[in-house]
Amino acid sequence: MVAMKGVMPQTTPLFLAGVRLLPAGVLVLAVAAGVFAGVQTNTADTAQAQVETQVAALNAIVPGATQGAQWERWAAIEDNGSQIGELGTNTVTSNEQWETVERKFEGVTMVLVPAGSFTIGANPQQDDERNGSLIRFDEPFWIDQTEVTQADFERLGGVKANANGFDGEQRPVERITWFEARDFCALRGARLPTEAEWEYAARGPDDLVYPWGNDWNPDNAVWDGNSNSETANVGSIPAGRSWVGAFDLSGNVWEWVSSLYLPYNSQEDREADTGNRTDVPRVVRGGSWAGSDPYLRGASRYGVNAGGVSNGIGFRCARSS
Repeated sequence: MVAMKGVMPQTTPLFLAGVRLLPAGVLVLAVAAGVFAGVQTNTADTAQAQVETQVAALNAIVPGATQGAQWERWAAIEDNGSQIGELGTNTVTSNEQWETVERKFEGVTMVLVPAGSFTIGANPQQDDERNGSLIRFDEPFWIDQTEVTQADFERLGGVKANANGFDGEQRPVERITWFEARDFCALRGARLPTEAEWEYAARGPDDLVYPWGNDWNPDNAVWDGNSNSETANVGSIPAGRSWVGAFDLSGNVWEWVSSLYLPYNSQEDREADTGNRTDVPRVVRGGSWAGSDPYLRGASRYGVNAGGVSNGIGFRCARSS
């Protein structure tokens, strides 16, 4: 075993020690000046007509607003006070029903995760994935499109005690405690995602094994087989994005979530406030540059003491819609 600094060495496997990735424009549906940009649908003619009407309304405000290259202009208007309204509240029942929706908050791109449901946990042979259940989200939420970068962490006033193991403005922040990650999200008016939110953003209603599908593809993540033993710039592997348009939910760095590391059938409050205790395990998700296939699945989970740091652990933020 190779121990992470600040983490119990007897329980820290090699894949958690050490460490080993912004996409092209995508179609964006948004709301500005009180106009609902619409929720994508399958093939219903009436829904398609509704979307076309909404697109026309959007273009009357910002010509070409639905084109990826024009998104910055659109986001600027939306951030100046218009409301998201009902965007994403229509429940989706399959991943293909959803198209990526982006918005910038404090200069950081987040993607919308629509209302829907999925089954948490995937591998009954893995002790901590047993007894999963159906999780339903009645309201949409936002999640960072990428892991928090070193540039954004510095720009927005993030504070942490330990230097990153790998320097680079577009590399993910790492060697950060759960408390420091939580506090940075709060600076942005955001929060850490819950464990269920994180997994839903990675797998979706289809309960995918990996963010991109059900089959392992070594080219779709930054992992032990291609990382050269270091982190990569966030979002550097577009093929690995999830159904909501989030990058690096598999590989690069494990990610802190808000939840306590508990069995799925536990009756304890998994979002309980444990004060300043550094010895309480919180969940990390997604695997890292040092990990192999089993740890890069969307359902893979691990517990790390909240005060622990590793150059294989970073984070991303979420916020309620």
